[in-house]
Amino acid sequence: ISNLTIIFLYHLMLFITTRDWSYLLYCLYVLSVDLVILIDGLFLPFGISNGSYQLWSTGIYVFMGLISVFYYLFSRSFLNLKTLLPKWDRIFLWIVALKVFLLVIGIWLENWFMDEQFTSWSTYAIFFIDIPFLLWFFVPLYKTHYRPGRYFIVASGIVFFFGFSLIVFGRMIGIQPF
Repeated sequence: ISNLTIIFLYHLMLFITTRDWSYLLYCLYVLSVDLVILIDGLFLPFGISNGSYQLWSTGIYVFMGLISVFYYLFSRSFLNLKTLLPKWDRIFLWIVALKVFLLVIGIWLENWFMDEQFTSWSTYAIFFIDIPFLLWFFVPLYKTHYRPGRYFIVASGIVFFFGFSLIVFGRMIGIQPF
């Protein structure tokens, strides 16, 4: 059992006892991260054959997309955007819809053309939306003087910055992140 599985089970129990949707959305986020690690860990140590490459590639792509979707849904719920920033609540919903659209299109194009370039393109599109959006979202959230929101968005920015930096650095030295 991984630490993420324990975190998933803990937050699932919190959701069951409190019925707070933030816990369920966080559970789904953590589960998606755990499944990416699990899929990567199952396939990479044994090598990826031609037949299993499509399954590995699609699994990584789907769960990476779901990480992003559940992150936005959790953020929206945790920050209580409906009441705190209603305009931004609608923007978050549109971004989630766009991410789901890109996820479905990427899967469809990969299966239709049997080419992973489509999923690579849409994976980057899904995640490159996040960095400028978080910078743009920080100002109105900061103006609300909602302390948990400030900490949350700064921590998210740091995680996205380091994640982006690792991907770029990995590409520079020839390591494919996924």
